[in-house]
Amino acid sequence: MEITNRYIDILRCIDCNASLAQSQSPPLRRLICSQCDVMYEVKNNKIYFAKQHIKEHSWQNVGADWPALGENAGRFKPNKILGPKIKDLPNYLNISEEGRWVYIGSGNDCIKGYINVDLGDYENVDIVADICSFPFKSNQLDLIVSNSTLEHIYNFKDVVTEAFRSLKPGGYIYMSVPSICPRHHAVDYHRWTMAGLEKLFDEFKIVESGACRGYADAINVMGNWLIGDKIKNAKMKNLIHAGWNIACRPLYWGKNTSEISVALSQTIFVIAKKEGSYDK
Repeated sequence: MEITNRYIDILRCIDCNASLAQSQSPPLRRLICSQCDVMYEVKNNKIYFAKQHIKEHSWQNVGADWPALGENAGRFKPNKILGPKIKDLPNYLNISEEGRWVYIGSGNDCIKGYINVDLGDYENVDIVADICSFPFKSNQLDLIVSNSTLEHIYNFKDVVTEAFRSLKPGGYIYMSVPSICPRHHAVDYHRWTMAGLEKLFDEFKIVESGACRGYADAINVMGNWLIGDKIKNAKMKNLIHAGWNIACRPLYWGKNTSEISVALSQTIFVIAKKEGSYDK
């Protein structure tokens, strides 16, 4: 089923907040505001709400001018992700399969069941929009997820405000952000402590919080970036990367759940629940 038919009942005009209707003038594909007549283009089964959007094929290409100092550092590096996974969150939180799940800042990811929203016109994106101004009506969504996106948005508080507005009472948001993490992109503005992340969700009830990638990843990544910056010979660099990853492997053993462990983690997450209704 086309994206316009699946979600038109929960979409809004981002200029005046009114409902949208499909254009009745094929072959033009548009959504038209019922009140102010603003039109939103529909192309390749995507809806375009952003007047200006990222046209590069991937998010990595947007920051291609920023040095990727750890680009060859993956050999022998464990891939240990802590906490609930995005694909498992609906079951984890007992959310109906008929619910509205939205993945904001989805990039090139594709996880079954989610409406993918991003400012980039990437292959798996359903709605091209600025996530500081959601194209969803108030009190409509069951679940919003975001994976390491907020650091790339300067006015990040707007995203949380829009999430609260768009979620149903009883709806959930999962947000992961970097904590002890080097700058990793040309567009990269913020880092959080757990206290700072939880404070951001004052209007919500915090359900769970913890580390996504623990202190082992923080130490590992810092070392690999230093190797990438200091060692110029490519063969030597790759050899030292591999050796460093092997040396770091014991750090990944055991749990990373203590307050100190979380405070030293590379990325952290919070799951929060909206308890009231948005009535403004």
